[in-house]
Amino acid sequence: MYLQNILNFIKIFFVISDYENLIFSFSDFFFIHQCSGWLSDIRG
Repeated sequence: MYLQNILNFIKIFFVISDYENLIFSFSDFFFIHQCSGWLSDIRG
């Protein structure tokens, strides 16, 4: 039972870390998109 709890915790941890990676990659994409928009505005 104790081992099962540890396995569940590890599984949850991996799901959370995957979710964070998804958020970070999305925010990176958004940031790059914003920067390219600003660059085109500056070149104008």
